[in-house]
Amino acid sequence: MHGLIRHHSKVYSQEPARRLLLTTPAGNGNGNDAGNGHGHGHGTGEIHYHYGDVLDSFSLIKILRDANPDEIYHLAAQSHVGLSFTTSLSTSQVDALGTLRILEAIQALGLANKIRFYNACSSEVYGAVNQQHALKMLTQDENTPFNPRSPYAVAKLYSYYTTVIFRDRGVFAVNGILFNHESPRRGTIPSSLFFLFLFLLFSLFSVSPV
Repeated sequence: MHGLIRHHSKVYSQEPARRLLLTTPAGNGNGNDAGNGHGHGHGTGEIHYHYGDVLDSFSLIKILRDANPDEIYHLAAQSHVGLSFTTSLSTSQVDALGTLRILEAIQALGLANKIRFYNACSSEVYGAVNQQHALKMLTQDENTPFNPRSPYAVAKLYSYYTTVIFRDRGVFAVNGILFNHESPRRGTIPSSLFFLFLFLLFSLFSVSPV
């Protein structure tokens, strides 16, 4: 397994495969430190680190050449919604244009028929929902319209449609819209607390979820 990392990033793996995992910088957390970029054994597989940046198209092309992956899991993002309001430009550069740079690199190297690309999108693209959805505990499905309400959500929606466009151009590219998920790499307030707040709010005002 190969991982693109920025300084002090961490990569996690549980099985060996010729895959490229794109991650973002992290502070303290569990897992193997990137160290000097050398490979580290983990479980039954091995991780090979490549320093790079989704802001740098040249480094992406070099890493794709060196790693020669069959699959790419694009998780790199500035993923703090609140922070995106004060760092909207950098959030857009990483979350929106970073996806574009990766897909352009795949096409530039003629790897569209070889690589399978997965883009980790976010449920934030649904944003503010209407009253009907609110009464259903904010559930969404394939028919729920997008309504982003933050710079982060807008950037993720850009990456979503960029992936769709490149799929129409022959790249094996798919989106995954991720909902509640936690790790030491995320923001300081777990999203599970947000859902707990919603539950208490519905209970307080006796709003039926169905």
